[in-house]
Amino acid sequence: MDTINALIAECRKRNVTDLMQIAYVLATVFHETGGRMQPVLENLNYSAQGLANTWPSRYAVVPKAKVKVPTALVKKLAHNPKAIANNCYANRMGNGDEASGDGWKYRGRDLCQTTGKVNYRRCGVHAGVDLVQFPDRIMEPAIAACNIVCGMRDGWFTGAKLSDFINAQGTDYLGARKIINGTDKAAKVAEEAQAFYNALT
Repeated sequence: MDTINALIAECRKRNVTDLMQIAYVLATVFHETGGRMQPVLENLNYSAQGLANTWPSRYAVVPKAKVKVPTALVKKLAHNPKAIANNCYANRMGNGDEASGDGWKYRGRDLCQTTGKVNYRRCGVHAGVDLVQFPDRIMEPAIAACNIVCGMRDGWFTGAKLSDFINAQGTDYLGARKIINGTDKAAKVAEEAQAFYNALT
């Protein structure tokens, strides 16, 4: 309940006042945290097969094959979360190369698995905290709440934002999943959003 109240307060602070939009923020957090409604740290303890299945374009010998065969590199990375993060997230999202350690430093955290130096910097600006220097602080509930609310409001994650799907013309909870993750589990999140809306009204 504390996290729900904090998220509602953050929505209002950031001028997200439409109850249907607030309900969708709450449903997104509920889904992304596995119902815990608390900041979560990315689990990067993958087996070689797990890496090949999860990121076939990077770690499978033939990415489009039905059965993904791990590359030789993956066998070296398996069950080493730090090495996996540094390899997988190198030279992306504002991160430096593999040796920089940025992949591990800016791995997925908070209420929506924020990843990458550029995204940590952007959240820090809005939260008033130097998250580039102190990335672990994104796990603090108030900072995590700022990130998800501002990110969903302004389209940080995919370019899609709350007002694209929930506005004066109507509410498209199904389509709103594009704000975070395409169509993955869209119907489930839509159902949760409706439940949150019913509880808020």
